[in-house]
This record gives sequence, C-alpha cells and structure tokens, in this order.
Amino acid sequence: MKKQPKRKSQNNVILGEDYESIIAQGLRATKIRAKRSFSAYAAPSIWGPWVTVASHIGSVTFTIETTPLGDTLLMSRVRYWKGAGGGSQVTEEFRDSTTITTSNSVANVEVSCKGVPTGSAVDGSVEP
Repeated sequence: MKKQPKRKSQNNVILGEDYESIIAQGLRATKIRAKRSFSAYAAPSIWGPWVTVASHIGSVTFTIETTPLGDTLLMSRVRYWKGAGGGSQVTEEFRDSTTITTSNSVANVEVSCKGVPTGSAVDGSVEP
C-alpha cells in the first residue's frame, strides 16, 4: 500500500490587545483579521462534541455564526475565558450568531451545537 503524504496542519493564533504583556520576546506571530470557516455536528436533542474554532493571545473580540445544513432548529454554545485579568472559563448559549470578548489570556474558543429535534451537520464561521 502506498503511503499518503503528510498534510501540514495550520493553527492560527489570534493576537489581541495587550498580547505583548503575555508573550516573551522572540515569538513570531501575526495579527489575523480574516473570517474563517469551521464544521461541527449538532447531535439530535443533545450537545455535540466541542470544536476548537479559534486560539488567541490577549483579549480578542470574536463574532461566531452557526448554520444547520439540515432542516432543524439549531442551538449553539461557546466556551471561552472571560473577565478581567485571566478571567474564568464560561459557557454561553446562542442561536445563529454571537459576539464575545475574551479575557487577556492564552486560550482556545470552542463551540458545541445541538439540533432540535433532529441532528444536523453545521457550517460555521468565526471572525477575526
């Protein structure tokens, strides 16, 4: 059997306000302002798995949108670090879209979805 070439995985880290106070000199990173897409699964009437949609250093404002591919009501939730300083981890529910501002920390932003009453694949986007 012929070996498949390895694909390079690229994880972007978003740099927010005051990120310089968190990272040491010499780390190479760039500010990203593009809208990115992600896929998720909305299980039928229960929460699907968490999907990491962004990584950040510093306080960053994200706009997250989710759309079901099937004909079902879609509920979504976002898990991130919020509040002054390093903040604390919170989970907030939303429909269609939400805008969040993270704490001044190094962390991931994760999304989970639920289809009511049936499950569905989910198309999502996050900006920046």
